[in-house]
Amino acid sequence: MSPSPDRRRRNQLLARVALVALALAAWSRAALAGDPQIFSRGYLLRYITLHEAEALAWKLCPPNAGIDCVVESAESTSEARFIRLRADAATHAKLAQVLLEQDSLPRTMSFQVLLVLADQGPGSTEAALPGGAARAIADLKGFLPYTRYRTLDSSWVRTGRQSQTLMQGPGGAPVEVVLTVGERVADQVSISEFQVLARPRADSAGAAPPPPKQLIRTQFGLRLGETVVVGTSKLDGAGEALIALVTAVN
Repeated sequence: MSPSPDRRRRNQLLARVALVALALAAWSRAALAGDPQIFSRGYLLRYITLHEAEALAWKLCPPNAGIDCVVESAESTSEARFIRLRADAATHAKLAQVLLEQDSLPRTMSFQVLLVLADQGPGSTEAALPGGAARAIADLKGFLPYTRYRTLDSSWVRTGRQSQTLMQGPGGAPVEVVLTVGERVADQVSISEFQVLARPRADSAGAAPPPPKQLIRTQFGLRLGETVVVGTSKLDGAGEALIALVTAVN
């Protein structure tokens, strides 16, 4: 019988606490010996990205440490992600402690993603948009050269780190929306990366479709309950634009 999720989490926490204890012990021995004890050690990552782990490690390196404190590698395989740090025992102990605190199961949050088609036709369809989206677009009408707005698709996204969602774009063509959650402080949430990618269909001959085309890529912050216009992308030769809006629900 496989262990329960609670037991697995407890075992993982105990293993990571043991790692911190070993690093602290090495630091204490080095301090008593008066030896900086520069050495390399690998750190297994569970939830944070390689980039985030590298940034944490570099931040801990003392100023002007030179080759005595470097991130030697950051690698990802099909089974694991890890970084390797070369530093003294004190810096290793600090990194082990920081990873114990930061590399934890992220809290899941809910977002609504709305894709809107805008053009310069007569009249206005703004009233047909959801309330939060209509207000967000109304705040930007002076900066957007469009008169009509209609919903193409909407999707509810629940994620703790990153989600990929397939939605319906202009003309019913598929688009992929990638949303990566960054830091959350009180009711403020940062989206460290938001992308909308056009996914071309395969042709009738069965050839592989071309690579996706990036329509929108940005990062932004918002408050819980707030709807923001996060990006626009003009569509080729149509006098139209794709507009993406995001609402942070909880």
